[in-house]
Amino acid sequence: MTPKELNAARQVLADAAFKAAVTEIIAGAVKGAVLAASVELVFSILENSLLYLERKITQDELIKKVVSDTAQAGLTGSIITGILFTIGMVAIRLAFAGVALMGNRVWQICLRTYYSVKNIFKKNT
Repeated sequence: MTPKELNAARQVLADAAFKAAVTEIIAGAVKGAVLAASVELVFSILENSLLYLERKITQDELIKKVVSDTAQAGLTGSIITGILFTIGMVAIRLAFAGVALMGNRVWQICLRTYYSVKNIFKKNT
């Protein structure tokens, strides 16, 4: 392969990796939204139904509050989950880069030590 073809292949792989990462983040955000909205729906129905039974709110207010609470929880859940997924993906890449850099440094130290010891033995013989 020519250098131009290698660069094109790298670009295609980088684009595919980015698309896969974005897809994972969106899927996680949707799952977070569904989970948060589901939990909030149950609690909002319980809380607002009690208010309705006590005649503190009307049925229309009950429905508006439940819908509003559920939507807010879903939005918040998706945002927080998306942020956590993004941080997680960045942290994993940084961890791999750190291990790679440390591994490179270890090899440099090992090679330097090996050649230093080899030179010492050459001088003594």
